[in-house]
Amino acid sequence: MLFRSRANAAGVQARASQAEAERAANSTRRTLDYVVTIFGRANPEKVLGRDMTPRMLVDEAAQELDVRLAGEPAARRAMQVVLGKVYLSLGASGDALAMLDAAVKDVTPGSREEALWLADAQSERSGAAQDNDDFAAASAAARIAAGLRDRWAPEDPLQRLRSLDEQAWAAMLDGDQDAARRLWNRSIAAARDTA
Repeated sequence: MLFRSRANAAGVQARASQAEAERAANSTRRTLDYVVTIFGRANPEKVLGRDMTPRMLVDEAAQELDVRLAGEPAARRAMQVVLGKVYLSLGASGDALAMLDAAVKDVTPGSREEALWLADAQSERSGAAQDNDDFAAASAAARIAAGLRDRWAPEDPLQRLRSLDEQAWAAMLDGDQDAARRLWNRSIAAARDTA
């Protein structure tokens, strides 16, 4: 009886894991399809003589995002992070921050994978906020990223290093250079220990 109960529980867990993996794969596929569609617009035959700049492509993609990925919040958030990174690389840090803010808004992770995705998105958001000279928001985002890594991946050496780095940046942004130095020294020591 106990064996059957454990076997049933394992089967339920396996089906749940498979369903989550399929959702993640579908989200990735939809995001990739959207990226291909965006860059397909740069085809000279489709732009009818207009010059299409990278900024124009990204702006169009951002405008259509909610419609194209309606009902697919994970794919929409993933694409918002991608567009935020592209805006940042184009020097449009205000647009990048707005896109990254939208990506992380009201997200509560339910798994390690989701938590680490959110930590990465918050880390990107921290960089965009720094570029906008909003150091309080940059510090807050870095602290959120570090907290997610510490909570969801405490035994992962890489995530621990990233957490220490994010905490150090937050301290630096808050004007506490001594704390930042201590945290970076801990990060260096941890990196040596894992090498």
